Amino acid sequence: MDRKRVFGQNRLPKRKQRSLPGCLWEVLRTSILLLVLAVVGISSFAWDMHRHLVRVVPSAGDQDTTVWYQGATIIVFVVVAISTEAAAQWAKQRKLACLWMKHNDKLVRVIRSGRQVEISVYDILVGDAVTFGAGDIIPVDGILIEGHNVKCDESSCTGESDLLPKTTADDTLAILKRTLRGNQANSHILDRADPFIHSGAKVQEGMGTFLTTAVGMDSSWGRLMMSLEDYHEPGAQGRKLIALGSATFELGMGVAILLLAVSTVKFLATLPNNAQGPEEKGRRYLGFLTLCVALSVLAAQLFLSEIHSKQAAFRLGNMLKHNTLIRSSRGLETSAEITTICAGKTGILTQNKMMVVAATLGTSLGCGNGGLDTERPSTHDTTASIDAASTIPDVSLRNFSPNLSLQMRDLLLQSIVINSTAFEGEVDGVRTFVGSKTEVALMEFSREFLASRHSVEERSEAAVVQQIPFRAQSRLMSTVVKLPSGIYRVYVKRCSKITDGVNDSSSSAEYLYQEDRRLLQHRIAVYGRNCLRPIGLSYRDFDFCPPEDFAGDPRNMTMIAVFGIKDPPRPGVHEAVRDCQRGGVFVRMVTGENLETACAVAREVGILAPGLDRMVLEGDAFRTMEDKDRLHSLARLAVLARATPGDKRILVRTLKELGEVVAVTGKGVNDGAALKSAQIGIAAGIHGCDTAKEAADVILMDENFGSIWTLITWGRAMNDGIKRFLQYKMTAVTAATILTFATTGASSTSAGAVSNATQLLWISLVTDFEAMALMTGRPTETATHRKPDQRSASIITLHMTKMILGQAICQLTIGLVLFFGWFRLPHQREAPNVAGATGLRNTFVFNTFFWLQIFNSLNNRRLDNSLDIFEGISSNWLFFLVQFLAIGGHVLIMVFGEQVFGTVQLDGSEWGECIGIGLLSIPCGMLLRLIPDQWVNVLFVLGRNVFGRLPLRPVQREPRRYRRSDLDEV
Repeated sequence: MDRKRVFGQNRLPKRKQRSLPGCLWEVLRTSILLLVLAVVGISSFAWDMHRHLVRVVPSAGDQDTTVWYQGATIIVFVVVAISTEAAAQWAKQRKLACLWMKHNDKLVRVIRSGRQVEISVYDILVGDAVTFGAGDIIPVDGILIEGHNVKCDESSCTGESDLLPKTTADDTLAILKRTLRGNQANSHILDRADPFIHSGAKVQEGMGTFLTTAVGMDSSWGRLMMSLEDYHEPGAQGRKLIALGSATFELGMGVAILLLAVSTVKFLATLPNNAQGPEEKGRRYLGFLTLCVALSVLAAQLFLSEIHSKQAAFRLGNMLKHNTLIRSSRGLETSAEITTICAGKTGILTQNKMMVVAATLGTSLGCGNGGLDTERPSTHDTTASIDAASTIPDVSLRNFSPNLSLQMRDLLLQSIVINSTAFEGEVDGVRTFVGSKTEVALMEFSREFLASRHSVEERSEAAVVQQIPFRAQSRLMSTVVKLPSGIYRVYVKRCSKITDGVNDSSSSAEYLYQEDRRLLQHRIAVYGRNCLRPIGLSYRDFDFCPPEDFAGDPRNMTMIAVFGIKDPPRPGVHEAVRDCQRGGVFVRMVTGENLETACAVAREVGILAPGLDRMVLEGDAFRTMEDKDRLHSLARLAVLARATPGDKRILVRTLKELGEVVAVTGKGVNDGAALKSAQIGIAAGIHGCDTAKEAADVILMDENFGSIWTLITWGRAMNDGIKRFLQYKMTAVTAATILTFATTGASSTSAGAVSNATQLLWISLVTDFEAMALMTGRPTETATHRKPDQRSASIITLHMTKMILGQAICQLTIGLVLFFGWFRLPHQREAPNVAGATGLRNTFVFNTFFWLQIFNSLNNRRLDNSLDIFEGISSNWLFFLVQFLAIGGHVLIMVFGEQVFGTVQLDGSEWGECIGIGLLSIPCGMLLRLIPDQWVNVLFVLGRNVFGRLPLRPVQREPRRYRRSDLDEV
């Protein structure tokens, strides 16, 4: 507690966010039309209040029945619109802040009370000894007290991209002392003596421990982050929506100004013959102005550019419930366009719950091999004729240790425990091993079957000289120790090309003959065919300390043992792969495993399914291919085994050249380049290193491949929701704008128009909420089974154009027929006077237009030509809620809003006729879906040429976090 009080916690102050009043002010400041509408509403309210209070009697012939309620209603609408938008923005920023906190939280390993424990990064205190490895991002400042071959990338702090080697504090002090004594030979080393660990630096090589010296705002990374401001660049679709919002705003303003000009000309032309008084004339013109401003608010579609960010914030919260953390809205947006997934094997397709089930000690003894399938032929196994089961004696796992000599048991035990970074700790109060799952499996084997002591005790007795952690390029880990006899011993652990560099077998001092090598290779192939991960242990003794580069490229090693580690596929991964294939997404496995293991797992998860024409390659063959051959092979390539991070980058680059939208999974420090170069990088959230997470767009919290398919389906649902919003809203706006413009131009007063200002604002409010409800649907079966969205596709598709124009024409025709009386309804009433007839007609049209929007919302639930408009409707409770509120509010308006909305009472038969006519939206939508989309292609192209400013073609997305030259160097 004293350290926390004096030095503080490793937390940055929460970024200053807008309060709810601040959001209100921001919306009010940027909503010019709403401000104008508010001014007009206040003017109308004041004028009508004056007339109401002084009892001004309208002149003869004045049919304007407007009272002060309408001005007040306009003001209420402005308040509701601004408050709703401000509340949405406030909730969005709070949700994004919570997601950001979730993203930054991670577990780190510290030494407390002499034991390694895992704690939250927020709980690190000054004085803690923090351990790290390759791929970690340093969370606090410190001084290196122990380390092996540590090299850091401090470009985030210094701007220099060079890897900086780190020396321990003791070594730095020794160099400094020698230099101060005048030893000029060491003066050039002083410049490279650097024990300081900076927060934000990326550990590219090595492993070690540092003493924490600064946390939170006092750390270098904390000071840098406090000086930065958040800025989230919108994705391609977000930019298209911004452009569309600007275009509709200008179009809406143009329509309103044109309507005001027409109304003004008519007003001035009829002014000499108008017998009304000055106040009535002024009120009449104010009615025109109010109607024009209300129409501009409806037509301009305010806050259209914000719907993408709102939709993304809503979906990001949902995705977190599905164990998927999306670091930017672009990750979810791009997921809808994914055409191919390059997935790793371990932890993504498999459970990453490893267990040793078989082992082979040189060529003398085996355990657990009796139940393995050794008969299945393999096209890649040149030793299939060898009967390994009869050549190498085999015992059970329980009887393995008793059959070993004491010397061999100690050698095997030390090669497992010393050459490892796994440690014993507590997880949820249970003592267990923590670290790489492969190393954990070996450590558990040593404890259960070799009776090993505590790992700290075993390692404390070993004099470790050098340790090189696992590297993706070499696929090995090595440790150099000095034995009590003075001999230096190198322990090596390989998971690929196990027999390379091995000349001897530990079972004898004899040279490893070719027959023995073939025997081991066959046993490794058997492990692979049984979906077991082969891990080889070897060693070599030196009379002197071996060269520094030997541990990274060991040769002439003595084989100790080969282990077969089982990592079963994740439940449901086969179904997820099948769903991807059915949804038009090509799934590839890219792994460092040998070809046998990779193919066996690929068959088990459905990547190499029967009947599919697929190709498998090794990284060496793929890397050396000519570009032409590589491009030709990608159409069938399903498994890339023994792949390096460089191979993965080449694969991603080539797929992008073919026009594919690539998603890549990764968890290692060297996967960062591939994650950045792909359109969407997906990092493992549990065992992925910090560097991979920082380079990724999406983090899988459960490391489950099924979550990738869930991400794709929700991405498609988000894009579909935005398209449904546009299709529905643009239909209503088009019909309402043209209908209002036509009827206003044909009438002499604002009251003669089909809708007054308050009715237009009510239609605008209802359609806004209906459109928002259409955005919130869950992924449908149709969306999951269709092909991915094309990146070059228009945001307003051909089908959407057909539905918008068709439904708008239908609604406009119905409105004009009812307004001008071109068709007499069976139960139409006769009004006693002209004013009553006008009010009844306008009310009937207003009510009918409302029901047209209600039933058209059902039509817009689909974006294809299928007639099933009720698919998935039962899961969208928000849609039902909005429908209930809209219908309930409209009924109240029609019954009690006569003075506020300028309506008249309708009887039951008229209500039935309005609802029946509104129901015509559904058969109209069915007829439109029966029309082939290509029939309206000519009209679509014409509209695109006329409205060239509309974002009908996607904005080209610039590369984000990589340079083309970086890829060309691969």
